[in-house]
Amino acid sequence: MGRKLAFDGAKGRLWAVCAKCGRWNLTPIEERWEAIEECERQYRGTITRSSTEHIGLGRVKEGTDLIRVGEPLRPEFAAWRYGRYFRRRRRVQQAAVATGIAATIGVSGGLALILHTGALAMSLPYCGALLARFYSRRNELGRARRFIVQRAEAEFGKRIWKEDSVGVRIFPTDHEQGWGVRFAFDARFLDFHGAEALHTAQIVAPAMNAEGAKPAAIDDAVSEIERAGS
Repeated sequence: MGRKLAFDGAKGRLWAVCAKCGRWNLTPIEERWEAIEECERQYRGTITRSSTEHIGLGRVKEGTDLIRVGEPLRPEFAAWRYGRYFRRRRRVQQAAVATGIAATIGVSGGLALILHTGALAMSLPYCGALLARFYSRRNELGRARRFIVQRAEAEFGKRIWKEDSVGVRIFPTDHEQGWGVRFAFDARFLDFHGAEALHTAQIVAPAMNAEGAKPAAIDDAVSEIERAGS
């Protein structure tokens, strides 16, 4: 009937897609279930596939195209939902460093007669860090850092100048959720549980991954999630 099948395992629907007109033809209900299970198995076994929020495309070795309708598989969800953010953070970080180097070289060139060669070495890290912090204040990373500092200062009663002086960890708990978020500073702890832990994790996660990641690292992380199962 063709080389393209579409299926929705959750709703029990299977279509044969016409190669000529592109129409989706719903198959008889008595013929669907085993075929849907086989389509799901074949789709998960494909090496090359792509997906969006509700549609996945894959091709099996024999050449048949499979269109998977419904919620994406966990690795696909993680890859398209989170991968772009980590890649964007990496590009921003690289751009900030490159801009810092260019700006520093320009400034250092004008002051070379006075400051000699030490100016470049001293100002490069400062300029790069300054530009990186400028970028971070305009996105979710800045929000995460402010949250960490404000909550830690309120709890520990001390002035905190850098958010990375506060340790942030996920730790196991006996609560139904099974985990919590902990802020550690000067041998003292601030713990978040339940819904508050989930909310806190969503806010502070960008600060834990400030520099983003390469596509290979993202793929490794997605594989870890898939093996863990949750």
